[in-house]
Amino acid sequence: MIIEKSNCVPLICPSIKIKDYNIGQTNPAIFIEENGDIIVLIRLINYVKFKDYSFKIIEYPSTSNYYIGRSNINNIDNIDYTILKYDYNLPVYNTYWRGIEDIRFIDEKNIILCVPELSSDGNPSLFTAEIKDDKLINFIPLPKYNIEKNWMPFSDKYIYSISPLKILSKNSHLIKICDNLELNGYHGSSNGIIWEDGHLFLIHKTINNEVFHIFFFLSDDFNQIKYSDPFKFYKYSYIEFVCSLQQYNNKLYVSLGVNDSNSYIITLDKNVVKLRQDY
Repeated sequence: MIIEKSNCVPLICPSIKIKDYNIGQTNPAIFIEENGDIIVLIRLINYVKFKDYSFKIIEYPSTSNYYIGRSNINNIDNIDYTILKYDYNLPVYNTYWRGIEDIRFIDEKNIILCVPELSSDGNPSLFTAEIKDDKLINFIPLPKYNIEKNWMPFSDKYIYSISPLKILSKNSHLIKICDNLELNGYHGSSNGIIWEDGHLFLIHKTINNEVFHIFFFLSDDFNQIKYSDPFKFYKYSYIEFVCSLQQYNNKLYVSLGVNDSNSYIITLDKNVVKLRQDY
């Protein structure tokens, strides 16, 4: 199913070229403040990924950086971007994957992000960091249970995994775990937003080399789960990567990377969220 969109805005940053390729601009993260001001973070990558999930590095090493932009949700065609700087304040290792990846907002000043080069084994590892103007500071490592990616922040907690459902406290202590076989194979995508008596997220699953999403609802007492039917945003996309879900003026806003080469902010009417099943 292709979900009904009320609007779609492409996010186009200043272009950067390496050899014969324009660097991909993908996997945006957004935060919308109460007055409508918006912070946009867009990932810059120096590789091309194909439908069979093979990839070509444009120039070694594989490096990931970000633009940061600020505007208002009513003026997102006019965003001023600058390169996001960062000071790790932690040891850096000579790993295959360099730079920062796949940011999610915790709030307007704090983020969770993946930084392989801060891990001695070079595997994806998660950290929190603080946004100060156009710079990331105060990197703090989160516990490493395995290869760490795609934790979903909500309130002062994280969803660590969907199946089994594992919920971690702000200090990353396990506070809930239960089997959830009906959503086996789904992984974290977005942060959670307040929804009825709980929180609403987007999660995803790859089926036949295509990414499908569902809305996922978790009650405040963690005892009720609801979810939607699977959907895509675009018929012919093969990668759709969601990093943010935001709510403003009775609309939902989704930040979406497509095929690891394009970035969008999708606007949805709230009535597209049809939660069909309790667990």
